[in-house]
Amino acid sequence: MRLSRGCLHLRADRLIDDLWVGEAHSTQRNTLQSKVARQRRALGEPPRIVSGAGGYALSVGPWEVDALAIPDHVVTAARLFASGDDRAAAAECASALVLYLGEVLPAAGDGEWVRPHREGLEEARMKLLELQFTARSRLGEVGEAIGELEAAVAAYPFQESLWELLITGLYGAGRQADALAAYNRVKERLAGELGLDPGPELQRLEHRILNHDMSLSSRLRRGTSSGGDALAGNLPSLAVDLVGRVADVDAVSDLLSRKRLVEIVGAGGIGKTAIAIAIARRFGVAGGAAPGGVWLARLETAVSANDVTDTVIAALGVSGGEAALFERFKGTAALLVLDNCEHVTTRCRNWP
Repeated sequence: MRLSRGCLHLRADRLIDDLWVGEAHSTQRNTLQSKVARQRRALGEPPRIVSGAGGYALSVGPWEVDALAIPDHVVTAARLFASGDDRAAAAECASALVLYLGEVLPAAGDGEWVRPHREGLEEARMKLLELQFTARSRLGEVGEAIGELEAAVAAYPFQESLWELLITGLYGAGRQADALAAYNRVKERLAGELGLDPGPELQRLEHRILNHDMSLSSRLRRGTSSGGDALAGNLPSLAVDLVGRVADVDAVSDLLSRKRLVEIVGAGGIGKTAIAIAIARRFGVAGGAAPGGVWLARLETAVSANDVTDTVIAALGVSGGEAALFERFKGTAALLVLDNCEHVTTRCRNWP
């Protein structure tokens, strides 16, 4: 196999082995030639398949092949989601998901060569589904998202991440009984067909629902300001529950209720970001404590003062520059978490 400048060359015997597998020994080259001729007609002009060097070359750009374009869609959607632009993230996911058209690479045969490609594309599909449903639910499309999640778990009954989104969405929509019923459905399915218990994430989710965890109600949905605009922010969910840090969260929350600016300092890896997100979440559901929303801007790549402003603008999805950013929050209270800002502390302390 040779790959150069968008031209993939495969020898004829390699193509026969990969595509016909067990029947490769009885497959004639004229069978391959017939298949190639059919593909040439389907691809049209200019010719994309050319013969030479004992095989065939396919001359295409990566952007012309759906299977190669999908990973770029995943990266773009994840970036938009992390920046808080849920509507653009959901649209990006939707444009990528329509490329699948059902089964992955259905005509590629059963050779070992295709297995990692199928697995990679299926993983990408799951990531796109998760990002799309989470973004749409945060936009307030909970009811519609729940209906589509029901269809998704029916199609992928052992994908626990989709069940987690469905169960959380049901609970966030005020349907606790349905959420617990969905948990029992996946629990019975896993036990009956795979002999497995639900994973730790699903088990923790059931425990949080049974204990009426308030943070779940806002995990997938943005809140609403007094004017009706969705401005609850872009905070991610915590990967794990904070253990033994309640006193820290309470102390910093008390400071934040009295001070405009609070800094959390300490050595790397001690959980400063997790504490900050936990506090911000508390303010986000505290009955209007931050009607302008709670927002997270990650500054690890910021170098200059302008970088700080640009990062905040991107995180909040504001168009129109710094003036539009200030105008957006004029006359309202909002909470902004500036993460990884040790190297630009002067700008952060004086911002905005």
